[in-house]
Amino acid sequence: MNIGAFPLLPNVNKEQEGSLLREHLHKILMEKATTESHVAKAKPQRTLAYIPEDEKAGMIDDLVMVARAGSDEKRNWTFENCWYNIPLDKIANSPILQAKYLLLFVGDEKETGNIRKIVKTRHDVWTKERLLAEGYPNVSHPSYYMLRIRKENGTDESLRYRIFDLDNVPAIVWGSQKAPFFFVRLRDLLG
Repeated sequence: MNIGAFPLLPNVNKEQEGSLLREHLHKILMEKATTESHVAKAKPQRTLAYIPEDEKAGMIDDLVMVARAGSDEKRNWTFENCWYNIPLDKIANSPILQAKYLLLFVGDEKETGNIRKIVKTRHDVWTKERLLAEGYPNVSHPSYYMLRIRKENGTDESLRYRIFDLDNVPAIVWGSQKAPFFFVRLRDLLG
């Protein structure tokens, strides 16, 4: 907004100074729209997530994709590049598009952290050649479904530093712990 149309003079009564500008901003921000609509329209900066309190309360029912990364090198590449790849032939009938979070583990880890929020859009399909060109180690399938994840600071702070016990997951929604990935409810991971 251009504020040149509003008189902001230094030698004016302090209560009157900027009163027109304050009135104008109040009309725009408070009367014409609710705070929720401003949050909904706001574009997160540097992958920060704006989460209203009512949405936080519903987070415990969100679906978490718990996935095997293959190696520490692959897990590090995933976090650095904000892409998780799944062989295209492995995702049939899975609830992958309903997942809100990704939790990666390597090998037989019993506990892991670094849960990341999944971006709702911007997923892609990459060929083996593209994945290798992007520096991903050890590619064996011809094509991959690429799941976009947020950077660490794009995940709710109460979750991002938490360590999850993978040995005692009470209820798996889809898949099995022996598969490359499975799905659980966040509330079940939180215990």
